[in-house]
Amino acid sequence: MGMYLNLSIKEVIQKFPQIEKILNEYEIACGTCTMGLCLLKDILEIHKLPPAESKILMERIGRVITKGPEENLEEKKILSRPRPNVCSPAMKILVAEHNWIKKWLALIPEVITYITLNPPEKRDLILAGVDFIRNYADKFHHAKEEEILFKYFSPELEILKVMKEDHTTARILRQAILDSLDQDDEHGLSTNLQAYQQLLSQHIKKEDEVLFPWLEKQLSPGQLSDLFSKFQEVELPADFHPQDYENFIQNLEEKLKGLGLMANTLKAR
Repeated sequence: MGMYLNLSIKEVIQKFPQIEKILNEYEIACGTCTMGLCLLKDILEIHKLPPAESKILMERIGRVITKGPEENLEEKKILSRPRPNVCSPAMKILVAEHNWIKKWLALIPEVITYITLNPPEKRDLILAGVDFIRNYADKFHHAKEEEILFKYFSPELEILKVMKEDHTTARILRQAILDSLDQDDEHGLSTNLQAYQQLLSQHIKKEDEVLFPWLEKQLSPGQLSDLFSKFQEVELPADFHPQDYENFIQNLEEKLKGLGLMANTLKAR
């Protein structure tokens, strides 16, 4: 068991696929992580399971690794638990920005339907969406994470490497969306938009439910206050106004809702 504690969770799951199923029971979705670089020994600390559940989880994982009768281990039923929320003003800023990004992600299926039915509006709508991705989601939001928040921690921290890799992949997909648009590739455009939606949806879930609460606990009150000040002091280009992008999302929601294209999105909320 000991030798596996310092392996990445992806390596462990590849060797012992049953461990992914066990982790999922505890609402730890390491198997679907884009990179899975976090070490097995760090999983419990990052996800902050109660001590009793942590003990049972590690015993179950140990049984799988040592090929013992995992199914015979006495278990306590794992109940769905409320996700930890961030409390500090700095982290709440990031979560609030996530909410606007999630609104855009939720609209993507309806946007795909709309541009299929209204080809003349395709280019302008997709360019507006990419502008939101580039300037609000990436330059405005991700920059706070990479250039300010993450600087408080070691660049070798595996979970931060995973988040940065997600950001890089998102930028690649953003360019792929533009390339598909320029090439008038309908299938490629739809595929890349959906890939972006899936990537960022999972990414935001990991940050809101796991990373941000964990990072918040590692920072002192003074550091959190300093972080908030730095967020407030971020210099924005003269022509950049966050409210304009939030209005874009709100107006697009209303437009698609008025056309009857929002039924699935509203039902999912």
